[in-house]
Amino acid sequence: MFQKPKTVDELIHLKTLEEIAVPRFEVARALVDPPSMVQNLERMKITPTSKHSSGGIEWCEYKLQKPVNLFFLFHLYQDAIISAINRRTLKREETFSWLRTTDWTAYPIMFIRQVTPKYSTGAAFKKRHAQELVGLVLGFSQWKQVKPEKIQEIITRDLTLTSDYSFYLEASHAVVIYHNDHLTHLEKQFGKTIPGQEWLFHHFQASVIVETVLIQQWILHILDCELNVLPYNLIKLNYLKQNLIIALDEYHKILFSHGTAQDILKSGREVMGIHDRYEGIVQKLERVEKLIEVRESQQLAKRNLFFNFVLLLLTLIAGLASAQPIITVVSSWNIFHFNIIGAEKIFYTLIITLVSFSSLWQLLPTHRRKLIASFNQSRTAMKKHFIWPRRVRFTSIRPQALKSNRSNPNP
Repeated sequence: MFQKPKTVDELIHLKTLEEIAVPRFEVARALVDPPSMVQNLERMKITPTSKHSSGGIEWCEYKLQKPVNLFFLFHLYQDAIISAINRRTLKREETFSWLRTTDWTAYPIMFIRQVTPKYSTGAAFKKRHAQELVGLVLGFSQWKQVKPEKIQEIITRDLTLTSDYSFYLEASHAVVIYHNDHLTHLEKQFGKTIPGQEWLFHHFQASVIVETVLIQQWILHILDCELNVLPYNLIKLNYLKQNLIIALDEYHKILFSHGTAQDILKSGREVMGIHDRYEGIVQKLERVEKLIEVRESQQLAKRNLFFNFVLLLLTLIAGLASAQPIITVVSSWNIFHFNIIGAEKIFYTLIITLVSFSSLWQLLPTHRRKLIASFNQSRTAMKKHFIWPRRVRFTSIRPQALKSNRSNPNP
């Protein structure tokens, strides 16, 4: 929390994670104990200025002449968590191999507890400082040049039902502004010194909705990353499909019972494009199912081919073994006279030729057939970036229609 007043431009500047300077921070010793982390801190010339114990945990305090940014602290916790899971020291390059994605989602929420000069309601503040409000909502440094018609459009995005505070939820950040009526109400309850936990309670009411939207967005983002690199192993494909179904079910279970929270959640989905991403995930899931079907059919074809070769081999063995008894039995019928040795050779040749021809027939590709795509079944071809398979040949239906009209003339 910043105690000193901040201008609109300073708040917009703080929206970027790398721009948030941290001159002093305190972390548990377990986070900086791994040798790889010690080496990184020494290389950056970052050493603890003091150490103390609290609640059975040893803490390291750092006061830096050259402040680090908040992004550095995120990576500090990330490396420590992965090292603890793996129970061994990891190099910094190895940590990324454990992640399903190397992306970070940094979504700042600005809680502005007091505005100077003071305005009792949001309507008065919006009337006097519309441009400044638009700059905060959009995070746009050139907020003084925004068109008047755009200003009115952006101001109406306030998601609150009351006038004592304003809540704007955008794709890159959120802004919560508490007006003087809200501050006056808290001062009546607690006096001039408002407890910090009371502010945290009001902050939590807004942040929990934002976090829910971000969780839904992150679930879909992880699924999208996994679907971009599909395995070709049938077991892995089925496992991926199972995880996708479970994750999508978890996505739908994140709901609120309160009506206003539901409205804010729905608005956040629209602003962040979550619904479009969800539809894209569903389409990719259908492609995974098709790929599973293809792999299953390929395995079935290989299995059938193997069994056919086994049957042909058994047929060859049985035919060669029974050739001489068959010739002997036929010659004992005295129907016609023939050379037994020559007949056996011919019989052996026929069996070998039949088995060889059947084996070659199994290996030959199937004959290409002409596919006619009717208008009722070709709607998918109208989609963007659709590519027809090479084996599809287009056949005009007009000659067929003319033939049917000639064969069935109207009375």
